[in-house]
Amino acid sequence: MLRFINIHELHARTPQAIHQVERGAKIVITKRGKPKALLLPLSEDEIEDLVLASPSFLKSIKAADREGRRKGWRSLAEVRKELGLRDG
Repeated sequence: MLRFINIHELHARTPQAIHQVERGAKIVITKRGKPKALLLPLSEDEIEDLVLASPSFLKSIKAADREGRRKGWRSLAEVRKELGLRDG
């Protein structure tokens, strides 16, 4: 199933969008009516294959992580630890 969602709706409904992707949906994220990104289901086993197939993908992830940390964002693992929750 392919869905289109604009960036503002995604911002307001991120958990619902992720839930749909977990169930197999593919979501095209649009901005001003133009496609900008694609959310796809991804298993832990597929991550290594994806990274190995596209070295620029890993570079992009590292750049996004640096930018997030520069802005003071915390990882999910850090938040879970602060809340005393076990890793999911």
